[in-house]
Amino acid sequence: MNLLFDFITLQSKTGAAEYVRSVFFALLNEIKIKHHKDINIYALYNSSLGIAYDDMTEQCISKENTDIQYVDIQKDDICSIIKEKKIDRFFIGCAQYLSNIKGIEKIPCEIFCVIHDMVDEEVYKNGLDIYLEMLNPAFGLAKKIQTFKGFWQYNKATLSFLNFFRFIRKRNWKESSRTQYIITQHTNNPKFHIFTDSEYSKNSIVFNCQIEAEKIKVLFPIERSYHNSSPTSEYIKKIIDHNKKLYLLLNANRCLKNPYNTMVAFKEFAKTHPNCFLATVGYSQKQFDNHIVLPFLNDKDLESITKQCYALIYPSFFEGFGYPPVEAMKFGKPILASNITSLPEILGDAAIFFSPLYPSSIYKALLDLSDEKYTFYTEKALERYSLIKQKSKIDLETLLNYLINEKNE
Repeated sequence: MNLLFDFITLQSKTGAAEYVRSVFFALLNEIKIKHHKDINIYALYNSSLGIAYDDMTEQCISKENTDIQYVDIQKDDICSIIKEKKIDRFFIGCAQYLSNIKGIEKIPCEIFCVIHDMVDEEVYKNGLDIYLEMLNPAFGLAKKIQTFKGFWQYNKATLSFLNFFRFIRKRNWKESSRTQYIITQHTNNPKFHIFTDSEYSKNSIVFNCQIEAEKIKVLFPIERSYHNSSPTSEYIKKIIDHNKKLYLLLNANRCLKNPYNTMVAFKEFAKTHPNCFLATVGYSQKQFDNHIVLPFLNDKDLESITKQCYALIYPSFFEGFGYPPVEAMKFGKPILASNITSLPEILGDAAIFFSPLYPSSIYKALLDLSDEKYTFYTEKALERYSLIKQKSKIDLETLLNYLINEKNE
């Protein structure tokens, strides 16, 4: 059996890439344990983009797995590759990353495709991106509308820009949705299987793509594996040692993760809780005295600060699953999270939920995590993590069976 495995998703370090990486190594381990000698793996990659993970490059993989062949999509079209290599099955780890491959809608072999979320449809189609732009302090709306002249300037410059931006997004949505080809594939190919990470994402696919719900299988993603063996940096050690109540906010450079409303809420919270600090990863500059700005961290530093933080704040406006809260619950960390998209489903009763739309709601969640309740939410986090880990393990076995068993219904 010849299996074509998606390495294109590995072109940048994202949650989807971490998922693909973990599935790949789990697949190799399963093949080794079960002594499958009739499975040939072809890694589909794009040489012009490269691979973001050193341990996934051809030079590294080929040292221990000489039978894995790398196939460059830049040198041939996808249908020709499948025909030439006699591919039986094709695993797509993240649908959006492969949507621009010419001819992908005509693939004849059996396909196992993971759609982690419908971010294009849910964010851009609903105009959420426009709202997020307006949250950015750079717009300075409050100062501009204090005078008639300022209001007029804002309307002429900013609103006209937003209208233009809205038009571009709408046009892009109509003409080039990154999951549009999936609809065609699913319709034309009876051997096309769709997997997703949560019931929320499943319902989103059904709603946006008009695909029957029973055709979509929900499999929790495999737990992300840290892959940096270097020791924790002295910089992170110092921050951990000097800030006992450290609230952590990850991916703060992305407006979809809602850093702006969180800053407003925590700044007010810190006025009455001066021993509490907000550490943000990726945010550009310090916003108030109790704000600690961290650069992007390697795996070891990220694991260390997650393990030692007081709590994780996860105010995201959109998630198909949500890796960081699960990883924090592994260490018994209380979670303060948005009450929308997949997060209530994944976190269950283990989190303190709030509306991401209102800084006052985030502020209340911060107040709710009192010292008296801390142990309660720690225990809830560990309980919920245990359930998620168990389901993830079962679902990984299901996925691997789909990929390497002789027959799938």
